[in-house]
Amino acid sequence: MKAQRVEDLDCWREARVLVNMVFKKSQGRAFRKETQLRGHVTGAALDVMNAISEGFVTGSDSEFIRTLKYALRSVSEVQTSLYAALDLKLIGKNDFMGLYDHIQKTRKVIDSQRHFLSGRHERPMHRWRGRRNRPPHGPHQGGGDRPSQPREEQRSEEPRSEEPRGGDWSQTEAAHGEGSGGSQP
Repeated sequence: MKAQRVEDLDCWREARVLVNMVFKKSQGRAFRKETQLRGHVTGAALDVMNAISEGFVTGSDSEFIRTLKYALRSVSEVQTSLYAALDLKLIGKNDFMGLYDHIQKTRKVIDSQRHFLSGRHERPMHRWRGRRNRPPHGPHQGGGDRPSQPREEQRSEEPRSEEPRGGDWSQTEAAHGEGSGGSQP
């Protein structure tokens, strides 16, 4: 069943709980004195909830996925800020652990929503994604002292490079007498 309102989303509800927990834990005397950290952690918690809401109302899965990624980043900001609060003794270990557990739960639910939406719209992987050895693309990469001319003129005046087009660079190194195990371009 498709959610009709943002309030129907588990990720939004968990983000709401996180906001309430963060605001409640940041009310302590010591935390109130650290206005910059307090403002950052509460703002980041609100950003989680707001990003989910903003993405939901667009009606576009791709836009919603994008804003869910922002929400995940904000969850990480909350977590990092709470580590700082713990280190500065602004919150106790038990309060930190309660918040930490809910941060992990919130992250998991947001990520589940993102994966659900991504699964509905499989898109082809970029052709270079995941490849370690990419071919050189310009005169500054593997081309040596090539003149900066348009490509068509280069082809007519210079022989083609023997470098592979995204394959095995070790074969090229061996052919040119270069050592193996060196750094790859």
